[in-house]
Amino acid sequence: MIDKKHLLKELEEDFEKLKKELGFKSNLDELDLEFGIKDSVLNAGFVSEDLADQILSRIVEHFRESVSYLNNLLASNSNLLAAQTEVKLFNSEADKKFVWDLTKVGMKFSSMKAFISLNRDKKLQAEFIDSSLEAWRNILRPGIEGLLKRAYDAWNKE
Repeated sequence: MIDKKHLLKELEEDFEKLKKELGFKSNLDELDLEFGIKDSVLNAGFVSEDLADQILSRIVEHFRESVSYLNNLLASNSNLLAAQTEVKLFNSEADKKFVWDLTKVGMKFSSMKAFISLNRDKKLQAEFIDSSLEAWRNILRPGIEGLLKRAYDAWNKE
């Protein structure tokens, strides 16, 4: 059985070391609030020797889930009637552009993470952490919330 308190303490200590090493500004609590960093570590059962990669992987997983939802709004290939119905809710050119613009933000971070995995650039790791948090808070989350509110309202009327 994993000692959760010990594992979270290890995460906090290693995070502070990583923050000093890379020089990013974001703190663990705000990253955890938006991306579930602590739960991800608890689910893995360990703090990785490459904590930066573990954090970036969790963040990009979060972005990819969002991009998957957005992509389905643009081009549903689902046989599910429910998915096809939601696509119709966002069928105007303005909606499609808005969804595509959100998708591009998510894909930027997905591609950036893959690039960082290959080159291990510490400056880019720091930039990824801070800019992904900013993009999530200021662009993606509010945009997706608005879309989901519209979808919820439409389903609620049915």
